[in-house]
Amino acid sequence: MNDLNTALGSLEGYAKLAVTGLGFMLVAMLVVFLLYRLVSSFVKPRGKIARMVRVAFGALYVMVILLAVMLAAEHLGYDMSGISGIAILVVIVGAVIAFFAIPFLPRLPFMIGDTVTIRGTMGIVDSITTYQTVLRTFDGRLVYIPNMVVLGSDIQNYSTVPVRRVDLTVQLHITDDIALGKQLCLSAMSADDRVLEDPAPAVFVTGMETGIVSLLGLCWVNNADWFATQDALIVSMAKALNDNDGVQPVVRELNVNTRLRPGD
Repeated sequence: MNDLNTALGSLEGYAKLAVTGLGFMLVAMLVVFLLYRLVSSFVKPRGKIARMVRVAFGALYVMVILLAVMLAAEHLGYDMSGISGIAILVVIVGAVIAFFAIPFLPRLPFMIGDTVTIRGTMGIVDSITTYQTVLRTFDGRLVYIPNMVVLGSDIQNYSTVPVRRVDLTVQLHITDDIALGKQLCLSAMSADDRVLEDPAPAVFVTGMETGIVSLLGLCWVNNADWFATQDALIVSMAKALNDNDGVQPVVRELNVNTRLRPGD
């Protein structure tokens, strides 16, 4: 009976140790995660600084696990004095190696939450696993694409650049006042506060065929404002052209395209 009580007491002690160790580890990892999210909010998602932040907090995660294991081992009577220093040194060296090795490792050119187009499918990256990438399209569908297919495909990532260009193509009759049409389109773009002054908005004549003159309006906006600005510019340009007698009938076609950065 005494042996049973002793065994039960030992099990109770181990259970308390396990619960305490796991609790410490979970709380510490939660603190590290919250700090990582806080620091990441002030850092651009790509580049050396972002890589340094990821590596540093990854090393902190490993440190927390090692600390929890070493504390539990010491509580069980193991001498960790000679191992703890070596373990910490290994983590630091591993973090330094990881920082310089990450750029040379194969990786997908997007992150969860990025808006991308892969093999003609546009959507937001919902998840990335070892085998596949999941896109959530704007009509609510989930598209599963094997990563081997992703790596062999043309990928457009709309979230990696701070600004995007809106292209608006307007077709007017050759008998219309083309110079007035250009000015009306330019004024509509310049009047929107979301349109950037540098590069400045511009309107060009891009062609003439079978009595139709094509105008191309170009302006740059912040990435987050692209969809809303595109919608507003279509409405404002169409209204400006339709309300002026010098360009009647005005719009034969209004197409919208995008470029990712200046120079595209």
